Amino acid sequence: MTSPSQPETPPVAQGPAGARKSHAPKILRNTGILAVSGLIVRGMGMGMMVLLARYLGAEGYGTYQRAEAFVFMFSILGSLGLDMILTREVARQSDRTPEYLAGVMILKLLLGPLCFALILGFAYARGYQGEFLWGIWCYSVVLLLTGIGQAYDAVFQGLDDMDYIAVTNIANQLVFVVLGGVCVLLGKDLRWILTTLVAASVVRLVVSQVLMGRLRIGWARPRAATLGYLLKQSIPIAAASSFVIVYQQLDAVLLGDLKGNDQVGWYRASAKFLLFFTVLRESFLAAIYPVFAATADGDRKRMGLLVTRAVRYQLIVALYFILCFVFLPRVAPKLLGREFVNTAHVLPIMAWILVPQTISITMGRVLVASGNQKRIMVATGLALLVNVGLNLALIPRFGYMGAAVAGAASEIAVALVNVYYVQRYVARTQMLRAILRPVIAAALVGVMLYLLPGLHLYLALPLAGLLYVAGLFALRTFSAEELDQLRSALLAAWARLRGNGGATGGGIAPGLSAGA
Repeated sequence: MTSPSQPETPPVAQGPAGARKSHAPKILRNTGILAVSGLIVRGMGMGMMVLLARYLGAEGYGTYQRAEAFVFMFSILGSLGLDMILTREVARQSDRTPEYLAGVMILKLLLGPLCFALILGFAYARGYQGEFLWGIWCYSVVLLLTGIGQAYDAVFQGLDDMDYIAVTNIANQLVFVVLGGVCVLLGKDLRWILTTLVAASVVRLVVSQVLMGRLRIGWARPRAATLGYLLKQSIPIAAASSFVIVYQQLDAVLLGDLKGNDQVGWYRASAKFLLFFTVLRESFLAAIYPVFAATADGDRKRMGLLVTRAVRYQLIVALYFILCFVFLPRVAPKLLGREFVNTAHVLPIMAWILVPQTISITMGRVLVASGNQKRIMVATGLALLVNVGLNLALIPRFGYMGAAVAGAASEIAVALVNVYYVQRYVARTQMLRAILRPVIAAALVGVMLYLLPGLHLYLALPLAGLLYVAGLFALRTFSAEELDQLRSALLAAWARLRGNGGATGGGIAPGLSAGA
């Protein structure tokens, strides 16, 4: 619930049908901007992953990924979930943006150094050294710089300036790819490559500040009540997020400590393949979150339809990637080299994580948008217990395969609880009915891939996509209204490209965080 001192959210449109039509082009446009730029960023990131995996080998790449996992276990301490609250409040009452932004910045500047000291203190207490310790130092600096930049991103998102977010992410990744590539060409070691991440984060922050200046928002001294409100609203998110972050990073840290960095390399490389879908998911959720926030206090039936469609569209896309990773896992060693043949073994398990993860993340955004962020703590707390218990039980015996199973079980746990809370406190959804036809279409394509195991990858990947899309349309998965909205949005986008439309953005080129 929003604070009693906050004004009620104004109605977005006069009726549900009109509201849906008014939101659809905006959501599609913002999703398109972030998705295209995100694919550019992730494409560069995937290229760097292939380059670094081949250059560093499983051991070196595992060290690189293990350092990232260790640092980002502490990341929530530097942000406390403030960015999501900032986006929500900017979307609801943009006239107070200067005050909210200044408040979030003050809190982050106080929290950042404490987080930095805690990370390094824990690393030295554990006796870490060498390239792994250097990686922890570098990622700690990256965490501080990125935390400041993400506050600007939260404002851009709340104001629907997704193109600004795209620019900062592309700048960040481009600098890392160029500098990291130069290090590889010159034969530099992992320390140099890790240092380029810091340089990329500095550039990202500078670009964010320049773009914020173009909005002419300014700064307003936050009242003590505003700082208290931000903390009160963000702490439940921080608690819930800390559980999520720990169980998402703990597996890599435990793998490194118990089984060695090579297993971390195999395991984390499989997770990187999922980024091709997750960038689309995050782009879509970034675009639709302000709509969730503006709609949450209104008609429950309309909100239920919005949430159902949001999950349905994401799972339709996710099912294609699941097909590819389950039936064509040999793509991993083909790209990364023979040292990563074990990545192909774990990739099918990792692929199935996309379903519960997408549901849990979407429901979590809905709970935050509706002021029910406290309830997320129960779901993520349960997931943390499941994850820690299974990791401790499975990793010593099964290594990276056990870590994958623990991760999947954790995502299922948090998804089930989040769905329950959304159904009870926000709106009723009809997800099972909504995804039945996409599941049938995907199953038919899966049978085809199973019966043709020797099909070349360059034929199998596009053929699976074409057959899946054909199956979706043959089963009449999309309603006439949905197709009309898509057609209208595409026509509007084409008109803007030709200079005939009234686009509302800054017209800045379309991306997400650096790293490989």
